[in-house]
This record gives sequence, structure tokens and C-alpha cells, in this order.
Amino acid sequence: MTEIRAARENEIDRLIEIDRATYLGTMAVIVPAEALNAFHEGDEAGRFVRACWQDFDVAVVDIEVAGFLFVHENKIESLHIHPDYARKGYGGALLAHGEEKIASSHPQADLDVLEGNDNAHAFYIAHGWYDVRRFEGLEAGNVPAPMILMRKSVAREI
Repeated sequence: MTEIRAARENEIDRLIEIDRATYLGTMAVIVPAEALNAFHEGDEAGRFVRACWQDFDVAVVDIEVAGFLFVHENKIESLHIHPDYARKGYGGALLAHGEEKIASSHPQADLDVLEGNDNAHAFYIAHGWYDVRRFEGLEAGNVPAPMILMRKSVAREI
């Protein structure tokens, strides 16, 4: 059974572990080398999680946190699933939860995906998201990296 709920302070270490595992497992091969160096040297996962965990929602499988979601205003800022739980529907559940949160106050949702992150891009397309434009974004350490802005209508039917 999967429970989606707000993150708890005693889960910070697990959230950092998930962020590191997903970044190193997926992003390490596609981000600029400077961003990867900044991720390691600057403890980007720890900094990010400690600063934002109170705004995270988590997917809990049995008693273990399998992944987390960070939504800010109308944007999915981060969605991470631990590799042990990948491709089992937990990412889709968190994404749907984020879309629902956004729909309560915005008609559309946005997110950025790093160019070259083909699995994430395909995942979002499969869930009804579409490309809006390509742009130069920032990765770990404020390193420029090519991104794709994606969008989805989440307006509720009246």
C-alpha cells in the first residue's frame, strides 16, 4: 500500500539519500561536469533537502519513504523516486498528487526537465505533459544546462 503525505523531519536523511541516488543514477551522465562537481563538493542534496523538506510530500511504501515531490505554486520543482522503487507506479502517484495540489489554485502546471533525461521526459509525456520550449536553465552549482519547459492543463471541470 502506498501512502502520500507530508514529509517529516525524522525523514531528512532518507530524503537526502533519495536525492543523491536519483541524481547520481540518472543525472550524472547528462549534466555538465561542473554541475556534477558542484553536486558532490557542495552537498547539493543535503542543502536542498534541509532547506525545503517542509514543503515535500512523500510516497511511503509499507514503512519506507520511496520518493518525494516538491511543488511550489504551479510548478513541480522536484520529483524523485529511489531506484529500488522505480517503475512501480510511485512516481505516477506522486505526480498525480502534485497535479491535484496545483489544480486547487492554478489552471496549468509547469515543470523543467533536463535535456537528455529521456526517461523522465518520456514519463511526463506519458502522463499528459507536453513540451513548451527549450531554454538554458541552471543545474547544481548554478551551472548552465539545457532544459525543456513542460506543461499540463490541470484545470478542474466545473
